[in-house]
Amino acid sequence: MLEPGGCLVAFEMSFTEETLRNLPAPLRPAWQDDHPMVASAGWPAALEERGFEVIRNAVTGGRQLLPDESGKAAKAAKYGATLHVEYHHVVARKPPRGH
Repeated sequence: MLEPGGCLVAFEMSFTEETLRNLPAPLRPAWQDDHPMVASAGWPAALEERGFEVIRNAVTGGRQLLPDESGKAAKAAKYGATLHVEYHHVVARKPPRGH
């Protein structure tokens, strides 16, 4: 449990918005349900809804997933698609008690 005044630090990987937009039709329904939010937009909103102050929200890199690295990348390759991911660094502070 995070104490009031403490910081949450998260490193998250998510598909890019472009990757989700360009998924082949047979893959869209299940995969978009797996990734209902892109980390750059979703993490800050989710944390702020819970009373956190977001101090940092940055994309710190990204790359293409290769078919031999991931079952999803291998399945996408069968449709001629490539998957790209972004790495996100999020830092948020839990407010002190009484705020």
